Amino acid sequence: MAAHKPELNILHLNDDCLIRIFNFLSLVDLCTTAEVCTHFKKIAGAVFESKHKHFEIPTIGVEFSDNQRILKHFGHLITSSSFLIHKFPVSLNEKQVNLIFEWLGKYCTKTLESFVIGGVKKCPLPPPAIPFLSKVKSIEFCYPISSDDLKEVLDSCKNLVTLKLYTYNGPFHFANHLMPHLKEFETGIRVNRLTDFDQIDAFFKNHTQLTALCTHFINNRQAHYAVDLSFLSHLSNLKTLQLIFNGSNVRGTASLRHLNHLQKFAVDGSYDKETDLEILERVGSVESLKTLEFTMPDVSHVLSGIKRFENLTKLDISGDDIVDISSLAQLRNNCTDLIVCCEMLAEPNSLVDVVRNLKELKKIELDCKVALSETVCADLVDVCSSQDRKIFITLEKDPPADVDLDFSFIEKFNENNEKFVDIRLYTK
Repeated sequence: MAAHKPELNILHLNDDCLIRIFNFLSLVDLCTTAEVCTHFKKIAGAVFESKHKHFEIPTIGVEFSDNQRILKHFGHLITSSSFLIHKFPVSLNEKQVNLIFEWLGKYCTKTLESFVIGGVKKCPLPPPAIPFLSKVKSIEFCYPISSDDLKEVLDSCKNLVTLKLYTYNGPFHFANHLMPHLKEFETGIRVNRLTDFDQIDAFFKNHTQLTALCTHFINNRQAHYAVDLSFLSHLSNLKTLQLIFNGSNVRGTASLRHLNHLQKFAVDGSYDKETDLEILERVGSVESLKTLEFTMPDVSHVLSGIKRFENLTKLDISGDDIVDISSLAQLRNNCTDLIVCCEMLAEPNSLVDVVRNLKELKKIELDCKVALSETVCADLVDVCSSQDRKIFITLEKDPPADVDLDFSFIEKFNENNEKFVDIRLYTK
């Protein structure tokens, strides 16, 4: 009589097979699987960790009540989370918002390091949010948080490394808050007759360890209220700095010279040519600077003095109208990436001189209308072949109706010359 063969089932599959199967399950089904046995819970956890270290609430296809099951089983594996209080077509009520923060605080505080909270409406933070937020290291507020709620959060958050306030445009009132571990800070500052730059200076004097700062000065084009940059003199450890002036007058630019470790500087201009030049002249003396991004209505006055930047590897230029980049040939440095965003590029022939002199240049991105001819492209090939190098050029494909650009030659051109020049077209 033949020996009886045991009946095989899913429990007999090895872990690799189980992982492949579990990868097809929804989050809710993954929870159900985790409840079957200890081994399935382990496999389900491995699958969740590989796909959902960042967990978003609400999640498409997940009922509100199921969020508790997900967090209960896998909350200890989540390192970052996004919570959108009001998100079309889902909008949570006050009770649900309270529950979400209770669940996050109960199941996720041991591993969760970064948290993003957003929405389209200003609404009060529920009581459970404060003890939960006090334990994370990175917070991004992407909704119009009130000054009172922000004050309460900052009073409790002593471990913050990153604080970003994308939609906060209130008065600067952080001077009394000490966040000893803060490295990255982003905020808006409303500039008017009530703005106290002494208070701003006092805050940054207590946070000299900052390595990244983005500040948007909201001035509503009222230029008679000036922005004072003197506070930057305390931030010698900055590696990344972004300043958005929105048309403000600016003073205290000498402080930029103290940023001896600055690697990336982005500036949205003050709409005053002398001020813009002064800012870039100060930054130009910072030898560590590698990336420069500037946005100004007219960039010609800046480009004329671009040769002062000797160590750039990336240059990003944004202007409103027609931009002439011929002066970039003066750089003669190690720049590898060039991005130009404007309405139209003047004198496409200037690309040849720029490429010839910037011998380390590898990528050019032109987010503008440019009449790049086959002759210019052939000249670029001559330059690159003589220097034994290759360059990638990205062009906007679809011009406006009043600009006649013919790129029909590019596909064939690439076939014959891609060893030295590779031109890519894209549609905005």
